[in-house]
Amino acid sequence: MTTYAERDATLLVLGFKSYRDYLDSGIWKSIRNAVLTRSDGICSVCGSLSANQVHHRDYSETTLMGRNLSSLIPICSVCHHAAERDGKGRKQSLSVANRTINVLSETPKNPRRLCFTCRKNPTRKNKQLCGRCSRSAMQKHSEPSR
Repeated sequence: MTTYAERDATLLVLGFKSYRDYLDSGIWKSIRNAVLTRSDGICSVCGSLSANQVHHRDYSETTLMGRNLSSLIPICSVCHHAAERDGKGRKQSLSVANRTINVLSETPKNPRRLCFTCRKNPTRKNKQLCGRCSRSAMQKHSEPSR
């Protein structure tokens, strides 16, 4: 686990004057895009389809340079703010933010009850598939095998 001071020191070694310079860099934009694309825009904390940010679980050189994407998680702005800010809006330590994300992630995902197959259509209560996907699955299973 690294601190924000250690992050800033690592960024200096990598040639970035500040964290803001890093976030504005082409390398970060490429890494961010890869993480958000990999998740199909799904927030790994609440399951919403509005992941538009990426949270660093650590600030190691391999993570900052994109060689370790497993420490980068797609997250929506609401969950990211809840994890990184206290009740008065002050930035929390990385370890506190990570613990908060762990706690928030333990709550049931998929609050909009979207289909687990297509992730587009809503489902009925206690169902995992939308009508279209469940009909398609039933047709595949009811076709006689040859």
